[in-house]
Amino acid sequence: MEEERRAKEAKLADGELEEDQDQLQLLSFNDFRVERTLKENAQHKTIFVQGNISGRPGPAVVILEKRPFSAETIQEVLSESTDLRFLMHNDIYRQYEARIESKLNAAQATVIYPATDELIAKLKSQEKHFVRETPNDYETITKPYIEKESQSLQWIYNILDHKAEQERIVYEDPDPNVGFVLLPDLKWDQEHMENLYLLGVCHARGIASLRDLRLEHVPLLKNMMQQGREAIFNRYGIPLSQIKTYVHYQPTYYHFHMHYLHTSFEHPGGLVGKAHLVEDIIDNLEKFGTTYYKERTLTFALRDTETLWKRFQKN
Repeated sequence: MEEERRAKEAKLADGELEEDQDQLQLLSFNDFRVERTLKENAQHKTIFVQGNISGRPGPAVVILEKRPFSAETIQEVLSESTDLRFLMHNDIYRQYEARIESKLNAAQATVIYPATDELIAKLKSQEKHFVRETPNDYETITKPYIEKESQSLQWIYNILDHKAEQERIVYEDPDPNVGFVLLPDLKWDQEHMENLYLLGVCHARGIASLRDLRLEHVPLLKNMMQQGREAIFNRYGIPLSQIKTYVHYQPTYYHFHMHYLHTSFEHPGGLVGKAHLVEDIIDNLEKFGTTYYKERTLTFALRDTETLWKRFQKN
């Protein structure tokens, strides 16, 4: 098997064998070579690592996230299968290192390949800066950036055109104007309901971000919010009052999409300088008219290695 793998890699390197990157299926990380750690977060128990996959050109990124404990497995964890190593004792407090059985100690792994320089820059640990984007800033700085330097949307179109990830779709409204596809975010393990996280991606094209929303898009927003929440309730049993829906600005990719999270899930994407509640967006458009998001100044955070931040610095 090892000889076959090496022969295959040699053919790949010589250009004698072509493989569609969509066929990449890893059974282990034996072929992954670590180059550097991009970011680690002790609070969220995640680490982002850049490296390369043997026989394949370009960088890859692996995101590892420790899964939370659940009521279903806690009895197995608190049993003789878990070894304890004593660390310290103070009054009523005793601390141990718990070595949990491997089947109960799984981590979720997300592999991104090929990883673009822009995506790697977004994932890398770095300082953040607040930007006050005027309408003129949007036209002269942000919009040219979106048109020239934002990442490809082909993977989004593959989902909307039923060419990829069809088995992951939770709900779909095919209407070309107000319809959307609802599917779990890759960061959610689909087991722990308190961390519920789904994305709604609209079928309509040409809406890049919050800036493009007009009064005419209110039916789209209402349909995505209402139908998305009802679909989540029907599928997962989460009450509508426990599902928060918001839009990011700036978004990670410039095709309009909506985030659906459990109210108990405190995700970094829901912080000030990033998230805009959908109810507030609808309210603003209905009260202040179609030019509200076109004409207002918007505040958001950018990382110091992001291309858009560098563009703002030059102006």
